[in-house]
Amino acid sequence: MLRDGLRLLVALLVVTAGVGTVATTAGAQTAQNAPSAATGASIDATQDDCSFPVTLEDAKGNEVTLNERPDSVVALQPSAAQTMWAIGAEGQVTGLPISRYTDYLDGREGKTDISQDDGVSVSAETVVSLEADLLLAPNSTPDATIAQFRDVGMTVYEFREAGSVEDIYEKTNRTGRLTGNCEGAAGAVAEMRTEIEVVQEAVSGEEPESVYYQLGGGYTAGADTFINHVIELGGGENIALAADITGYAEISGEVVAEQNPEWVLVNEGMGLQETEALSNTTALQEDRIIEVNANSLNQPGPRVTIPISEIAQAIHPEAYEEANVSVRGEAEAEANADGNDSDGTTAEDDGSDNGDGQPGMGVAPAVAALVATLALLTRRRD
Repeated sequence: MLRDGLRLLVALLVVTAGVGTVATTAGAQTAQNAPSAATGASIDATQDDCSFPVTLEDAKGNEVTLNERPDSVVALQPSAAQTMWAIGAEGQVTGLPISRYTDYLDGREGKTDISQDDGVSVSAETVVSLEADLLLAPNSTPDATIAQFRDVGMTVYEFREAGSVEDIYEKTNRTGRLTGNCEGAAGAVAEMRTEIEVVQEAVSGEEPESVYYQLGGGYTAGADTFINHVIELGGGENIALAADITGYAEISGEVVAEQNPEWVLVNEGMGLQETEALSNTTALQEDRIIEVNANSLNQPGPRVTIPISEIAQAIHPEAYEEANVSVRGEAEAEANADGNDSDGTTAEDDGSDNGDGQPGMGVAPAVAALVATLALLTRRRD
């Protein structure tokens, strides 16, 4: 009965309408929302002209014009706030969701919380009261909410879904152009590209190792998910693909046992859920568990390089160390290994609670952690 209830909870959260589109394929969503080739060309944040007025076409084909650099910006979802901090534009942010999903942002306490009491939905009344010059709306923002803002004359820019790291580069550059922070955006993208270069050099020529992403409740991430993209970039091979799983779906214990994953990827705060299917796998026998922060993994923003790097370091530690020195140089590699952040965020837990989230965790904390993780996934906070 408990298993059935948990299964129903996961299913409801994954397919909840109106709050997100993770369960749909990233490719289909991106194609549907992509700007036309004529007016949606890639933004180069290194361009000399970062002046105003500027007109950019958004994901829905709306031409958004800003006559001057916006003094006040509201980030309607956590990943938009993450991007503003990463490009050094947090001083322009007047409102954002203040919740466990943005705990890692230094200085957020002085901003207005635009969340409703549930900590997830946007409070339209609060946003309107801020009278911001620009609202940044990731694709998970409901169309009805955006319509409310436009009906009262507010300037809203809608982003398309990020299906790859390249999409995050583009989103970061575009945010910089909209807010007059082209140099900061270029720097953030350069840092991301450097880390991805390190990872790619580390995994090139290495044999991919099998990875099982344990979402909880028997669910995992398959093809056409951003998490699968992250696993593959980090040098892993997602076992869900062998079962022809697309999106977020259940994976049978038989498949897990048969595929015998060499690694298990879990979210911090949930810990490993030990099952009979996992008990004899290489991952469990050799204690090969990779814990990553759910916010960094599920919010398509500049911090996504953290879990990609963590996966690569776990699977190919020596190759990663060599590549890090090769790409960055010895001094910079040592500084990077110390966990220095340059995007105005903390390198801590990002709001995940590790308290009871250990292997063998009880049912209540497991369900609570699962709900929190799936809230991230179903909203597709990019």
